[in-house]
Amino acid sequence: MKSKALVPEANAQLRELATEIQDRYALCEQEWQTAAEHAQATLEHAQAVGESLIAAKKLAGHGRWESWSGQTCRSRSIRPNAYAAE
Repeated sequence: MKSKALVPEANAQLRELATEIQDRYALCEQEWQTAAEHAQATLEHAQAVGESLIAAKKLAGHGRWESWSGQTCRSRSIRPNAYAAE
């Protein structure tokens, strides 16, 4: 089967698309790397929060943890018992 030659306009458009695809893919790879680094840092911070909460729970002692954590960890995103699970 004979291959058909592309018209010059199609060749030019294909070159432009190839460049755009390569450039966009390179950006995707950069963003993926950045996202992976941010995810790793987020996990490290969450682990540190958990370790600090475990230490605070031990220091607060029986019967005082719920009150202390309720007053101290007011953010809706901080759930002390989830982070401090032992």
